[in-house]
Amino acid sequence: MATSLVPPCSLPWWDNLAPLVATRYDKVNLLQVFGPQGGLIVTYLLLALAMLAVLWWEKRFFARQAGASQLAKESA
Repeated sequence: MATSLVPPCSLPWWDNLAPLVATRYDKVNLLQVFGPQGGLIVTYLLLALAMLAVLWWEKRFFARQAGASQLAKESA
């Protein structure tokens, strides 16, 4: 028997949200807008921005987790 990894209750909200988020906007071709070199530079800048966001979130997550474990140790 194959089991689904996604709970059945989580799909309906995405089905209602997806058209609002993804389908109503024009597609952007970075090569047409910025040219070959500019498109590459913009792509790398956006990847760097995404990496910085991941690192910030990781730092925030582990700081919160460390604070919770410190609080648990103090109360015990």
